[in-house]
Amino acid sequence: MLIEFILEKVKKAKFEGLEDKTYYGYIPGNRGVWANEKTLKVCKEELKSAFEDWILLTLKDGGTVPGFNIGKKVSINIRSREFAKYA
Repeated sequence: MLIEFILEKVKKAKFEGLEDKTYYGYIPGNRGVWANEKTLKVCKEELKSAFEDWILLTLKDGGTVPGFNIGKKVSINIRSREFAKYA
């Protein structure tokens, strides 16, 4: 469920080549989620990772992720990235 959500959002990401020959990518509507790398491929992978981290931190802090509803309260252990779900 989370992986599919991330992949769908990354499909909508915007990428551009910069003057320094690196690539910059961001996901519209998700302020603070971006990546800047030497190749487009690495930029896309780093953006996926940054978005996943953003989601986990947002949920850990009790926030909501637009378009993502798991329907249950979730406790997140950031160190191990394991979810301990409870009703």
